Formats: sequence, structure tokens, C-alpha cells
Amino acid sequence: MAPYGASKAGIEALATTLRVEVAHHGVDVGIAYFSWLATDLVSEAEDHPAFARMRAGLSGPFGKTYPVADGAEAILRGIERRSRRFFTPGWVAWLQRFRGLLGKTADRDMLKVAPEIERLSAEEVARRGLEEASLSDRTRTRALHGGG
Repeated sequence: MAPYGASKAGIEALATTLRVEVAHHGVDVGIAYFSWLATDLVSEAEDHPAFARMRAGLSGPFGKTYPVADGAEAILRGIERRSRRFFTPGWVAWLQRFRGLLGKTADRDMLKVAPEIERLSAEEVARRGLEEASLSDRTRTRALHGGG
């Protein structure tokens, strides 16, 4: 999850900086904040024991998967309103205001399952090899090109 988290933070920083750099051209830049959306990336990752266990360890709405259409609607509303930020589901907007506290809650939940996730990952790599244990090439390609 570390590379995933770092890439998300990097994209947020890029969009925030880009917003300032292109504003004088009349261009707005918005950032989408989603919970888990029911994409192929998420559903195919559920086949990996470590990812499935990590998701199972998330409490309440943090572990729920939401329809892709909800994300698409949020993007459309964000573009129409020229929003700096847009969210799906709505509770993500509320949590955004409490990011510091949310991190502590997520850390608490993940600390409970981290050793098991690490063990499951190692077992999957030992069983299938590193390349096969990672996401499929098709899923990786979609994720890299925003189709995840």
C-alpha cells in the first residue's frame, strides 16, 4: 500500500500546484476523492489474499465498495461546478476535513492486520512467483491509464 499511498499524495500535490500554474489561462483543476469504487482493479485485486484481508480489516464504510456510476456522477458535478474537490460517497468530504484524525484511525485498523497481510503476500509470492502474484498486466495497464 505504500507505493499506492505515495502516488495518491503525489497526484494531489500535482493537481494543487497545477491549479495555480494554469489559473491565469482560465483553467481550473479539480481533485476527485473516492472511497472504493467497484472497478475491475478492485474486484480483481480481491483475488489476492493480502488485499482481500486488508479490505476485510477496514471498519464500517471504509471497507464498502461503491458503484462506479457514483464516481462518474461526482466527476460530472465537479466539472460542471468547476469544483476544486469532489467526493464519492458524500461522507468522504466530511472525512477530508478531519484527515489528521482519520490517519490515526486507519493506522489503528491497519496495525491490527499488517502482520497477516505481510504473511499472506509472502505466501502468494512463494506460491505464484512475484509477477503472477502482482496484479494482472491488463489490470496494471488500466490502472496506469486511469481506467482502474
